[in-house]
Amino acid sequence: MTELILDSLQRRMAAMHSLYYQAVGSMDLEHVNHFEREKVLPIAFSLFHYTNQE
Repeated sequence: MTELILDSLQRRMAAMHSLYYQAVGSMDLEHVNHFEREKVLPIAFSLFHYTNQE
């Protein structure tokens, strides 16, 4: 059972990484650090925390 859970988690993490690579693949620093409006954080904030939580 543990092996099945581990396999599932690995596949889910790989899928998430794939989505992030697709999302940022065409962005440059201007896009990543873009400030949309007050109380909305730039994408860089989310990416930083996402990569540091792994």
